[in-house]
Amino acid sequence: MGIEHTPTKAVVREPKNPIRSLPNEVLAIIFEFACLAGWHDGWEPPLCITAVSKLWREIALHTPRCWATITSIRTAEAYIPRAKQAPLEIEHGLRSTGSLSDFLSLVAPHSDRWRSADFHIHRIDDLLCMRELASSHATRLESLKVSYVPTLVAVELDLFCGNRPRLKEVELYCLFLPFTSSIFRDLTRLRISVVGRSQTSSTFPTHGFMRVLAACPELEELHLDHISWDIFRHPGPVLPIATPIHMPRLHDVVLDDVHQITTGCIVQCVQFPSSTQLKLICLPCPGNDLAHLMELHHFFPRIPNLELINRLQIQCRLTWRLQGWDLDGEKLLDLTCLGVAGWKDVDLTLSMSLFNSLLQHYQMPNVTELCLDISDDPNSVDATQVVSVINSLPLLTNMILVDASEISVNNLLVSPDSGVLVCPTLRHLQLVGYQPTLWEELVMFVRSRIRYAADARSSDEAAGSGLQKLTLAGCTHVDFAAVTKLREIIEVYICDSPRPADPEDSGAPFSESEASPSTSETSSKTESWGSSYSGETRSDWDDTDYEDGDAAWSYAAWSAKKANKEGQAM
Repeated sequence: MGIEHTPTKAVVREPKNPIRSLPNEVLAIIFEFACLAGWHDGWEPPLCITAVSKLWREIALHTPRCWATITSIRTAEAYIPRAKQAPLEIEHGLRSTGSLSDFLSLVAPHSDRWRSADFHIHRIDDLLCMRELASSHATRLESLKVSYVPTLVAVELDLFCGNRPRLKEVELYCLFLPFTSSIFRDLTRLRISVVGRSQTSSTFPTHGFMRVLAACPELEELHLDHISWDIFRHPGPVLPIATPIHMPRLHDVVLDDVHQITTGCIVQCVQFPSSTQLKLICLPCPGNDLAHLMELHHFFPRIPNLELINRLQIQCRLTWRLQGWDLDGEKLLDLTCLGVAGWKDVDLTLSMSLFNSLLQHYQMPNVTELCLDISDDPNSVDATQVVSVINSLPLLTNMILVDASEISVNNLLVSPDSGVLVCPTLRHLQLVGYQPTLWEELVMFVRSRIRYAADARSSDEAAGSGLQKLTLAGCTHVDFAAVTKLREIIEVYICDSPRPADPEDSGAPFSESEASPSTSETSSKTESWGSSYSGETRSDWDDTDYEDGDAAWSYAAWSAKKANKEGQAM
């Protein structure tokens, strides 16, 4: 009888540490990224790596880019020799030790190896020592950032004597560089912040800045923040560039509290592509004084791409804000006008001026969706102007009213000046946070709109098919009898979850009615009205990245998505 041999399984032994199986070349790449990951102290990353093991130390010492971040005198002395010919990341800021003069004495001889340079200057002596870089060459420099904290001294610099062929990004804070400098050429990103008249000796800096834009046809981002270098010049049209400035790659423009002379030149001379996202912030009341109120179109004689806006949101409370999106959901416009500091709401005089500018100078003929988040205080907003804005949108079919009262809703019935139906093309009305005193008035409003639309059609007037859908969101203490009457007239959608405070939070449920009816009859009605929303979560409808303040649009997107689902089911 033979002996059976049971086959033994091969034992597979894994290495004690799987990272040891990585090739040295892969580890070197990982180390490079780790050293550029934005540590608090540039001294730490390579030293932490070399302290792990002999192998890691050997690899790091033979990887020059691990030693390319220079943030202090200590790193300059120890790391520059080990970096060999690798491009250097130069930074001297709040965490740097030693004076800037001593730091520059070590890194300036290697300026032809700089890939980026970031200087945060605290003293006038440090700023003056930057003049040593005027004769330096920066053949590899791609990004330059210089910030200067003291703002009362006018100091102009010129850097790198024109030899910076790769420079693409420039960011200046509280510092003015002459616009004749060659660093303002062929840029893709330009940001200038907090520059006043006292910081430049130029007669008219806007002239020079427009030449800078003309010299950067590939510019992609332009940010100007608190610019008043022409504040003492009398306002008026200024067009220093005879021909339009074409910037086909420009996609992000921010003009935040920029003097009207400069903004006027930019919006009139630059040819913006259709994909440009424009953010405009202005203070139409200089010195917070309504006596010197300035018209909005004086700041922005022209706003580009208004004809591409499909969705429009107007807010008029603490600030007056106008936002617009195209058909693809890309935000094209974000215009903010700040009211007088310390006031609870925007003043009536200011709001009338802003709405007048909107009506007379900024036509948006292709808007189909409108969201109004406007105060009902008659001392803040003129209802007649709001109605005029609504009637100026010929293709409007979907409207959202946020925290509206009975007065705001009733204003959507008949124009007080002409006696005709307001926005006859309106099909879908959404009320967010609607808390009326009498719900029966909403029933009367809906019936009146439908009757006016029918009368207009019978008299061959330009009118649509009337209101077809009503959505109530975040409405507590709903009168269910009134809702029953509404459902006999048009489609009604109800969701009593309050308006989401953070549209990007997709985890909170979109619950049903908060007010639990006391009778079984009312309870069954609530179930029938809200059953189609059972189980819905915010993730089901908020599938778009909305910025802060776009909560109403977040709900609108969900509502449209829900309607599409029901249409497909039928």
